[in-house]
Amino acid sequence: MRSQNRLVAIAFGLFTLMFCTTVFAAVPGRLDRRVLARLTGKSEAIRQQATMEIQQSARNTFRYLPELIEAAKLNCKQLESELKVDEGELPAMPPISITGQLYLIGSTQREDAGECLIELLSNKHSGISMLAADVLGKNKFSNAIEAIANLKSDPAFDLTYGYRFNLVRSLAQMEDPLAIEILTDWRHDFDGQLRHEIDRLLDEVEESDFGEDLDRYHAWKESMTKPATRLSEQKSESTEPAKKTSIVLQPSSGSSESLDRLRFSKKRQYYGMELYAKRLMFIIDHSGSMEEYSAGMTRLQRAKVELIRAITDLDPDTEFAIMFYETVVRTWREDLVAASEENKLEAIKFIKRLSFGDKTNTYTALRNSIEFSDDLEAVYLLTDGQPTVGPIIAPTKIVQDILHRNRFRHVNFNTIGVSVSGPTETFLKTLASESGGEFRALH
Repeated sequence: MRSQNRLVAIAFGLFTLMFCTTVFAAVPGRLDRRVLARLTGKSEAIRQQATMEIQQSARNTFRYLPELIEAAKLNCKQLESELKVDEGELPAMPPISITGQLYLIGSTQREDAGECLIELLSNKHSGISMLAADVLGKNKFSNAIEAIANLKSDPAFDLTYGYRFNLVRSLAQMEDPLAIEILTDWRHDFDGQLRHEIDRLLDEVEESDFGEDLDRYHAWKESMTKPATRLSEQKSESTEPAKKTSIVLQPSSGSSESLDRLRFSKKRQYYGMELYAKRLMFIIDHSGSMEEYSAGMTRLQRAKVELIRAITDLDPDTEFAIMFYETVVRTWREDLVAASEENKLEAIKFIKRLSFGDKTNTYTALRNSIEFSDDLEAVYLLTDGQPTVGPIIAPTKIVQDILHRNRFRHVNFNTIGVSVSGPTETFLKTLASESGGEFRALH
């Protein structure tokens, strides 16, 4: 009898302990100070470890959500306080620990998680606001749509293509009528690659995306048939007389007869890939293997012919750059240049003089392209072989590293493989597909 009473007492005690632990863990303000200290510590390694331990189970994520929210606020506030005022430059993306914490918070899809992320949209560190917008979009916090759209007035929006792309993607991921309407309105303010991406998204919109609100859907459909003037043109009209050559017909994807198809100009292409970007870079491998002959011409000679054709056909309002690599990586100019007739001729003269080099430093070329210009939208890489020199040589590791660095730059990588196969072909295909680009195989 005594033993039974003892067992009952022990069981009751355990139940009471578990109940109290659960209740107190859920009470706001009662934070686990040990966990919070690790999540906000000075050591990035410790912050990463603490975040990964919580990430191991959904139960842990919900249990330590208050600590995660508090840690995210403190860490992001610290980053904001460390900002250096430097016009024309954006801060580096937040460390992995903070990135992990924000994505963990968003994964709970709880109201307090959404409130925290919306609050972080106003952080002066552009990397934090980009992260918060991305997490809100991925987890479809539709109450954040207007707050995300308001970031269009942030100075970073005009400074970098990656920031603009990130906001567009965040809204697109919401799959919400309001987000669709905002993107429809925004599309007239963009050109190049981003305009193409928005038009492609809007072309896929269906009645079901508006739920049961068919009147709203038909009103949106009607708005798609009305061409509008770009924001940049509206500004120019208010400050100076409009130039006849600056008038551009905008596409109207919902129309049965799109104005975008009424162009008396041929499509700009490079190896069969349409050039949507208005700020793009061509990267040419001129290593020793490009000296191999095929049908009376070397691989490099063939590459030159195609590149010269593409540059010749560029629209005057396009900006371009040329990077060429072997063991050493170099660029034709230090920045993007307008596709004026003068610049095109200079570029063609340079291309014709390009000679053969030595080894193949693909990684450095790709990394340098990401860091080349904040306005760069698309890269076209041509190579005929496996990387043989550079900080990273293994194709799989190059892809991992470049995609990580491109996470919030959103450069569109298009790849052309000359007589490639096996790991090299897989490498080029993966880099293109994972960044939204295309792959072409040449034989």
